[in-house]
Amino acid sequence: EELRKQEAKAAVADLEKAEDEAVSNLLAGMDFSNVDVSKTRGVLGSNAQETDQGVVKVAALDVDAVLASGGEVSISAGDDSSISVDVSADVLKQAQDLAGGSGPVLLSLTAMSE
Repeated sequence: EELRKQEAKAAVADLEKAEDEAVSNLLAGMDFSNVDVSKTRGVLGSNAQETDQGVVKVAALDVDAVLASGGEVSISAGDDSSISVDVSADVLKQAQDLAGGSGPVLLSLTAMSE
């Protein structure tokens, strides 16, 4: 039981580290002002990190552009993944409001390995 708890703790730490790296890489490599959000349905950019536990993907989203493009955006776990999540502009707006009310919203998605 104790070994299982330690392994779970290590797996969570690995995923959190991968998420931090994905966010850092996304923010370091993006100039959000040069993205034509009308062509990307509100996705400003994304970055994925692979771990032993799975893939961690972070996407930067423009809430107003998501709303203008139909009110929902779909983010996949990776280029060759069938796993994706659909997020409404309303949910993104709530997250944006909780974080201060302006700027892009970062969405993190983890697709666990078997």
